[in-house]
Amino acid sequence: MKHLKYILLLISIIACVQDNLPKPTKIGANTFGCKVDGREWIPNGGGGFSGLKKILGRNYEKSFSIITHKSDKSDMTLNFNKPIVLGKIDFKRYNIAQYRTDVEIYETNEIENGYMNITKFDSTSRIISGTFEFQCRSNKSNKIVKVSNGRFDIKY
Repeated sequence: MKHLKYILLLISIIACVQDNLPKPTKIGANTFGCKVDGREWIPNGGGGFSGLKKILGRNYEKSFSIITHKSDKSDMTLNFNKPIVLGKIDFKRYNIAQYRTDVEIYETNEIENGYMNITKFDSTSRIISGTFEFQCRSNKSNKIVKVSNGRFDIKY
């Protein structure tokens, strides 16, 4: 019986540590995930009549955006200027990360910022992959949100 308690304790510790975020890949798997203030945030699409896609890559003339939606009416956008290069891109000035709930919008700025690390950009196969983390502030309440362990692998 004593060993059973230790086994159950070990299983519960492993379950708490388990990470349900998508694995970092570079194959265009259409995955995106991160932690928002320590809680997993994985897009699952917008519900209702809108039918918002869970992950969308937009390749504009002078910028590139990754737009994600979750059924709880939250979304996250990573927007950065071209040219897209492999390596670290800071979220400052023209490169902006945004996390939005149904009541507040949080954005990076000169003080609350972060970065994205592009690990693959293939314009022929239309795949972009990488990792990210940032802090952002609400213009409404001045509250700061920390986004960490971010990863994406999308076809655009």
